[in-house]
Amino acid sequence: MLASLGSVGESRATGPITYANADLKSGMEDLHEEVNFNRGVVWIDGWKAIKRVFGETRLLIADKRVLLKHAKERLQQGGTVVFRRIVKMKTTTEKNKQQLTSLLRRPRPVTQLANLTTNKLIGLYRAAGCFTEKKNKLALRWRIDSAIRKKIGTGVRRKVNVKLRFDSCIRKRGIRRMVERVIDCKLRDNVVAAFMKTRIRVVWMRNKTVGQLLHNQKIFAVEEEFLCKCDRFNLSKVEGHVATRFADLDDVPTFLRNSKNITRVSTTLKKDTLIQTVLDVTKHIRGAAPTLRVPEGIIDEGRLTSLARTDVEVKRWSKGLSGLVLVPVDRNQGDTAVFCSVLYRHAFGKIFLWNTNYHEVGTIESEAEFLTRCKRDFTEAGLHVFGLGELMVDWERRT
Repeated sequence: MLASLGSVGESRATGPITYANADLKSGMEDLHEEVNFNRGVVWIDGWKAIKRVFGETRLLIADKRVLLKHAKERLQQGGTVVFRRIVKMKTTTEKNKQQLTSLLRRPRPVTQLANLTTNKLIGLYRAAGCFTEKKNKLALRWRIDSAIRKKIGTGVRRKVNVKLRFDSCIRKRGIRRMVERVIDCKLRDNVVAAFMKTRIRVVWMRNKTVGQLLHNQKIFAVEEEFLCKCDRFNLSKVEGHVATRFADLDDVPTFLRNSKNITRVSTTLKKDTLIQTVLDVTKHIRGAAPTLRVPEGIIDEGRLTSLARTDVEVKRWSKGLSGLVLVPVDRNQGDTAVFCSVLYRHAFGKIFLWNTNYHEVGTIESEAEFLTRCKRDFTEAGLHVFGLGELMVDWERRT
């Protein structure tokens, strides 16, 4: 039999949690309503959930006042029960959010927050994400993170991002296990360690595209003049100079015709590279790093590899067009134009160097010095304190 309930006069049974939530939504916290409980030992909503959420609800059974959490056996026997007041317990997140709201109104020093347990601090940090206003969310997390850092020496705001170039032979879950092992060894606090594991991100970095490997127009976009080498190539020419595109050439591989195609790496990542990458991304976590080993099965060279060409193959093929300018065609995405360096240099001069609408503002060598001077002036003027810095300074002043 199921231990369920239903209002007098109704034949339909419902669970206690559903019934109580419906009364709360209708504003009936204080009520005097008789409810019939069916006899049984198995609860529809689960007794633990009922006790945790509505355990403080006040009942009247046989003219005796009793709390719901103390009336399990009586309710399972069945009968009529009077609900006097429905009391719903706040969840831990709701309690933490209420405490954070108080913290926003009356900020406390970081030293006072550091006296809380790490379990409480992590709960507050999670609850800070419930705030919709970005300014409050950021300020609370920064403050709680400072308290955690003061308590155990390591903050939790920074994510553990493991960035590796894509390789179909590498299993991401194995890399994640390596990072988790480092965290377990460095952090003795299990609560903080468990939370830090949720901050792990294994990110594949996109390999280079065909265009990034082939297109070399920037090499020729300078004032230096290049010699014509068109005599070496049996390609379409305009007034003796090469001017064509991949779409018009028959001997260009299909994969290379679209410059947006992504190549694959020619060699699998080595184990030493994986270990060093994991150690580098966990440097900000204080503690002695363990001796790492690559787990079995993380590198599976037998997995199906991509049909894409490798970066080495693309570079090797491009040597056959050495001395020519390879540039993307704007009006035909993916296609590549092939020009003689003399033609490209002449077009570059007409558009930029010889165009009277452009004025020279400096050389490439002076750009780095100019940016350094701008950064120094920006800092000396005190402009770096605005934005996020201004928010943190405001918090320090208020405390």
